[in-house]
Amino acid sequence: MKRYRSRNSIKSWQKKLKSSSAASNALVVDQQLIAPLQGLCDQLITLNVVSNLQAVGKYFENFDQLADADVINLLEEAKLSIHSRV
Repeated sequence: MKRYRSRNSIKSWQKKLKSSSAASNALVVDQQLIAPLQGLCDQLITLNVVSNLQAVGKYFENFDQLADADVINLLEEAKLSIHSRV
């Protein structure tokens, strides 16, 4: 289930940003998802690969929930920042 959500999310953002390439980053990734994610992205960045990942919050001292709107705003700001440098 997680793999399909990741694939759909990456493809959706590529379409929204009108990009032919994609990079994905995650601070922790289950080792079983590395190959599928690498197949979807041009670049995959992670700090920690673990087996049997159950809860991402377990790996952080502070892992507060973000609202979807906050994430979308941050992505839009990043997109604007990238485009202003080009």
